[in-house]
Amino acid sequence: GANTGGASTGGASTGGASTGGASTGGASTGGASTGGAGTGGAGTGGSSDNLTCIMGHDQSPSGACTTCTESFCDPSTDGCCTGGFNAADLALCQAAVSCFKNKACTLGGDPTNCFCGNSTSCQTAPAGLCVTEVEAAAKAVGDPATSFARFVNGAFPIGRAVNLYTCRAGVCPTQCPAP
Repeated sequence: GANTGGASTGGASTGGASTGGASTGGASTGGASTGGAGTGGAGTGGSSDNLTCIMGHDQSPSGACTTCTESFCDPSTDGCCTGGFNAADLALCQAAVSCFKNKACTLGGDPTNCFCGNSTSCQTAPAGLCVTEVEAAAKAVGDPATSFARFVNGAFPIGRAVNLYTCRAGVCPTQCPAP
């Protein structure tokens, strides 16, 4: 797991990504490292990796996609389940990821188009299909310049959503095809 105490109350490796975990019992009953993939792992307590819940609202990751993501993407900056997110931040991140997928607006896995669209001035007048979700996840509703500045900042839900797509597009394009 990420560490003994985890990223927040409950821990990333012992109780899940937040209090009680991302789902009942967290990523796995024993955690990604404490209990591992065996006892309390996949099947009994859920998935044995804490990156699966990051993609709960994206394409169902294949085994190869999950393996590649775990090997190359950084759970401290990429995705929606780790790093001390509270329930509201998790929901904002997942809403952005869902929009990127459902609107199929990424270009080669880059979600910038989902926010900017065909705007020639994205920082003042974004025209993408996910402006509402991006601004909410950037915690800057009605402030496109701040939303754009936070687009890849892993301290914000939007940065985590964007960084996951960017990581997967860069190092796992075959294993994790972006919509």
